[in-house]
Amino acid sequence: MNQQLKTTIFRGLLFSFLAGSISSIAVLMILDSQTPNFHEDGTPKMNCFPGLGYAIIIIIHLFFVVGNSLTFLHLFKKFRENKILSFISYFGVSLLYLGLLLENAPEFSKEEFLILIPWIQFLVWAFYYFKICKIVNSKL
Repeated sequence: MNQQLKTTIFRGLLFSFLAGSISSIAVLMILDSQTPNFHEDGTPKMNCFPGLGYAIIIIIHLFFVVGNSLTFLHLFKKFRENKILSFISYFGVSLLYLGLLLENAPEFSKEEFLILIPWIQFLVWAFYYFKICKIVNSKL
């Protein structure tokens, strides 16, 4: 059972990172293509950090991979059997991030707010949570 849990958690981390990163970068590319490159008087805008948004997205997703690696605590029986510890080890970092982001929500524009929340990564990660719960419940 431990080997099956390890592979499922590792796949969940990998797929959630890849799906979240690709979708967030695609959304950022769409938003970047809609912003004009010139001011209203015709002078070009100076963009000193054109790749910074993409780097921030990748760093956010890497943060979630490292934080969500707490899910490997499911290998211990104490965490598998306790529903609260199971949920916190799976979604604790995500809930902490969302809480901090919502606390600072007035400082962000709508576009920034949508980009900073990795929606697809949360969905994939929730899918793997239910998959892990199914594996644990079938082995008990």
